[in-house]
Parts: sequence; C-alpha cells; structure tokens
Amino acid sequence: MGMMAGGGALFVNRPEFGRLPQGARLVRMEASPHYVDGQFQNLVPVQVMNEESGENRFVAMAKFLFGDKSELSPQESLLSHKTDLHELNPSRDAAVWMGHSTFFLQLGGRRILIDPVFSSYASPLFFINKAFPGSNVYTAEDMPEIDIYHTKWSC
Repeated sequence: MGMMAGGGALFVNRPEFGRLPQGARLVRMEASPHYVDGQFQNLVPVQVMNEESGENRFVAMAKFLFGDKSELSPQESLLSHKTDLHELNPSRDAAVWMGHSTFFLQLGGRRILIDPVFSSYASPLFFINKAFPGSNVYTAEDMPEIDIYHTKWSC
C-alpha cells in the first residue's frame, strides 16, 4: 500500500501537472478580490450537487464511473476546417478553435496560443480525455511564431 501511495505522489508531481503559484504570479492572484482563503471564488454561488435528491459525492462518482455514457460523445466526426495559420494576415484579428480547449488568437497584430493540446489525448494519461474524431486536426508544426503562450498548467 505504501508503494502505491508513493508512486501516486511521484506521479502527480510530474511537470505536466504544473506547480503551485509563487513569486509575482502568487502576489497577483492574492490581490484579486475573488481570491479568498487560498482559492478563487465564483462570483455567483454554484450548487455542484443536488443533495436534496440524494446526490452526493459517492452517488456522483458512481454515475461517473458506471453510468450511461452513450450521450457524452458525438456519434459522428466533428465538422472542422483546418485553417492555414501561416497564411493569416497578421494585421487582421482572428480566432481559431483548434480542438479541446486550445485556441489560436490573433489580436492587434499579436499571436496568442491558449491551452495547447496537440495530441489525441488531453491528459498526461493516454486513456483519459480522448479527443473526439475531427477535433484534433492541428499539430505543433502548423503553428506560426507565437507572441503569447498561455496554458492552465504554466505558472
């Protein structure tokens, strides 16, 4: 059991999972009026589970693990059109969804890449978050020079 716990601890401390904020980034976060007691708070409270109907963490986990997933994935390949990003006029604003949570933005002459995912899986584990067919048509080689790079994993 101890080896499993140790292995799990080593795994979640891999660079793919990021690190805790520090330095200027931590100072900037702590200055936000939405950062309270060490975490960001929603502007409007959100009820995550409906405990009145009997749903709690265990029920939600059981639904997630063993429930019907047939309606969670598209039945057909997603329609997508691959834009040649190198050919975009740098002086024109553009927004391109590249699949999963990845966006390429061209705003005010700057090129911005948000949360890049260039694989068939949006996870460090190959069997979690498999891309829907048609949603992963871009590769890193398709990218022009980027001015600003942002990912939820960077600190």
